[in-house]
Amino acid sequence: MGRKLPVRPIPFPDESPAGYLIRIAEGNGFPSVTAMIDGHFAGKADEGWITAAYTRADRYAEILQLCGVGDPNALSLSFERVGPTAETPRLIDGVPYGERFFSEDCRAYCPICLAEQRYFRKHWALEPYLVCQVHSVYMLRDCHACKKALSPLRGSLCTCRCGANLADAQPVLADKSAVDWWMGEMRAGEPRAGEAAACVAALFALEHRDGFLELLSSARRWGEEGVVSTEVQALVHNSPWHPRITLLPLLEAASNTVRALALEILRSTSGERSVGADQCERRLSSKQIQLALGLSASQLTKLERDGVLEAYQLKIGRGGYSAVAANAMLSALTANLAESTCASRAVTRGVASVLRAITEGREHSAGYDLSAGLSSLRSVHATPRNPAPDSTDEIGVEKVAEILGTYPEVVRFLARAGWLEYRDRDGANRKRLVTSQGVVERFARKYVFAGEVAKRANTGVTSTAERLMALGVPAVAGPKIDGSLVYMFERDRVDRLDLDTLRSLKGYPTSTGRKPAGEGVKRERLEMPLADAAELIGVSVQTAKRLVVDHHLREVKGLSRSVLVTRRSVQRFKAMLDDPELVPVEAVSAILGVGKRALEVTYIQSGLLPVVNLTVSRRIHRADIERLQEMRAEYLTAEEAGGLLGSHRGHLPNLESRGEIQSVTFGKARSVKFYALADIRKLEGVGVRPTAVS
Repeated sequence: MGRKLPVRPIPFPDESPAGYLIRIAEGNGFPSVTAMIDGHFAGKADEGWITAAYTRADRYAEILQLCGVGDPNALSLSFERVGPTAETPRLIDGVPYGERFFSEDCRAYCPICLAEQRYFRKHWALEPYLVCQVHSVYMLRDCHACKKALSPLRGSLCTCRCGANLADAQPVLADKSAVDWWMGEMRAGEPRAGEAAACVAALFALEHRDGFLELLSSARRWGEEGVVSTEVQALVHNSPWHPRITLLPLLEAASNTVRALALEILRSTSGERSVGADQCERRLSSKQIQLALGLSASQLTKLERDGVLEAYQLKIGRGGYSAVAANAMLSALTANLAESTCASRAVTRGVASVLRAITEGREHSAGYDLSAGLSSLRSVHATPRNPAPDSTDEIGVEKVAEILGTYPEVVRFLARAGWLEYRDRDGANRKRLVTSQGVVERFARKYVFAGEVAKRANTGVTSTAERLMALGVPAVAGPKIDGSLVYMFERDRVDRLDLDTLRSLKGYPTSTGRKPAGEGVKRERLEMPLADAAELIGVSVQTAKRLVVDHHLREVKGLSRSVLVTRRSVQRFKAMLDDPELVPVEAVSAILGVGKRALEVTYIQSGLLPVVNLTVSRRIHRADIERLQEMRAEYLTAEEAGGLLGSHRGHLPNLESRGEIQSVTFGKARSVKFYALADIRKLEGVGVRPTAVS
């Protein structure tokens, strides 16, 4: 024990270890904690040695003993760690908080709390503790007057060197709901605490401290509702970096929830960025460049082997990659939506081949899916494959359809099928299907569509095609021939027929197999929007998203920005919700005559009642309930048997050890002992079974 100081403050239970040492130094007139310890320590005690004591109980106790403080409550103020290393979480009130969430002690404070009770609280050192939960005001950091940093080894607790009193700072009201959510999640334990901590840590890595409260609210909204906040979207949009580089802290997180947040942000973000000159170089690891570009390790290796990385100047040093070069590459390969959707890449062609063609100038980028990265990169030829001739009669699809008296979709099919000569780029090198008017006019003189004949004969289009084929005029194209959308015939053979004969023809075969009038049934689409599915099921859209994640609803993958699910999965899930054989867990207690806790612990957790988890509701098959009722007619739980015998359930093992009764163990996940009702009745002569103890 060192020389006792005359002033030894009484510690508060939740006081920070640094704050208590400052109060000791202040009470005894020392200019700083360092000066106080130097006066009692043999040798020079540097600041690092002192601050390390805040998380080492033995060293903190040594400092207090040197100062003559032996209060056991003071000895327990240092932060306890979960593990032995400096990176393991610290405990506050028994709750572990990751080291990354702690800032320097005794810098953040609530002025109202300091005015009420003059000491620094442990949880004030937490970075996410941005609003005082007691007074709903912003936590201040450092001196409110001179803005200089407060030293954790200073000699005055609430007075800055400039003379300002920290408790006199003007409080600013703030919404504490985000802080309440985070503290509640951390107290809830795993897995909720781990998911919340990972999400908050990743979002905090995106922004300076000034925007932490908005990011904490964004983490809460994602955790509770699965919605990306406008603040996060604006942060990514305003960043000088490409979204995939900006969101690297989220993409490289181990948490599935955090990675899902990153992908959702990317889906709702435009990738178009101008390359700025004010970006500071950052060195990325191999794993980080893979995540930033959206490539696998093997794809990155192939790009390096093919010289693509060198072309984009991605490599810096041994094993390092340039973030600035990656940003320029991602921005350069971004294309507008029209180019992105019109160009596809063959499944047999790798991304290295596309990038090599782009760097060599043979192709141009047609964009990529921002959430997938460059693995979805597409391209278009740099020059048209079929150069347009010097022709002045070039016409587009709509004009061709007007001349032929059909639909643009029919024209596109005829061109792809080889019936019409065409080019896929016009004279201005714009990507669109064009042909010459002379080609179309020659085609119209040679062929005629069933629709044109039907208009002349005043008959139905489908029946006209069937009548023509019944009269010996074969179709050269059509749905049953080459998959064409309409039937097409040779014009000279059609012109030889008499229209009256065509109109009066009866009893001709209907090869189309159409149903009689009035029996047609409009086919429903195989997929439906998630919002419609949510309305049909009777849940919110966010809950419907959880049903997709839990595989109750099957998502339809596609280029559509709206989420689509299969109609069959929705109907199947709706049928399960409406199935009378699936009884809600809430109703089973009344059926069995047991309490809710007894139902959960004794029968559900033990596996005696298998539960069907539908996310929005837990259900139990009626057959399983009936089977359990049959079992309960013959067997009692320990509580029920104790009730019949008028004793505590703990007396049952004694009777069992004496051989007076026997137990039967049921359950897999949690074993539960049951006793035969007949044995209990023999033992006490009770003929009426009491209500179960819940």
